[in-house]
Amino acid sequence: MIAAQLDNLLVSSFMLFLDHEIQRQGQAYSNKSGLFYPEQSDTFGLTTYSCSYVQLCNDTSITGANIMSGVYLNGTYVSIGQSGLEAINHYDGDVHFTQALPKNTIVSGNFAVKDFNVYLADGPDYNVLLDTKYVSNPKYAQQATGISLGDKVMPAVFLIPKEQEAKDLAFAGLDDNSIKIRAMVVCQNAYQRIAVCNIFKNFKLRQFPLVASTPFDYLGNITGTNYNYNSLSYYGSYSPFVKKAKVIEIPEVGSYTDSTRQFAMVDFDISVWASHL
Repeated sequence: MIAAQLDNLLVSSFMLFLDHEIQRQGQAYSNKSGLFYPEQSDTFGLTTYSCSYVQLCNDTSITGANIMSGVYLNGTYVSIGQSGLEAINHYDGDVHFTQALPKNTIVSGNFAVKDFNVYLADGPDYNVLLDTKYVSNPKYAQQATGISLGDKVMPAVFLIPKEQEAKDLAFAGLDDNSIKIRAMVVCQNAYQRIAVCNIFKNFKLRQFPLVASTPFDYLGNITGTNYNYNSLSYYGSYSPFVKKAKVIEIPEVGSYTDSTRQFAMVDFDISVWASHL
């Protein structure tokens, strides 16, 4: 498989930056507690239990957020590596065990839930507007099931990479490596839309680090080391920054009309100086 290129790193690093800033600037999370329910199918031989919320906060640098690093089994706290707890996936609201737990085991946890979920879109803009099935996190954890894997939970931000261009900058192959990323914002009301777009438009001229590694496995699980955005390892020779951030209105006309959702687009122009030689 082809190795990750600079633009791959830019997209993933910008996604982590954006997710971190929504939670940090907007204090966009709610501390909750709830039960985890057994899933019908196993994941790679692991037994999975899901909570009623998606996505859970996983960034320990967010002040005040209750970051879950373990769960309770019948009221007894266990961390990763204990009692068969193999991994925690905050993005999916899942915990994974190496074996099925006894039938009457009550799995519960204390956690923070994001106010805005962040996704990397796997389709064009209109899919986000018209073809995506949305649900909302429950106000109270009363449903006896987890959220289905294919559902997207709003409020949400979908990142869609757009144009890529290497612009001449200096001799010896030094380029202004430019990429445009569009954020499709899906909200439940105008207040949410205005608040998150305000955070985004102020990204103009902000630098963000190019992330070299995270503690996640390839499925996004935490398997022992907590995630702290401010403590990640970075590529120090690169300094990507946001040249432009523009909020674009999506008119509520025709097929876009939906009284239960508020949409917006935010276009980011991102630049990093790099050599192509």
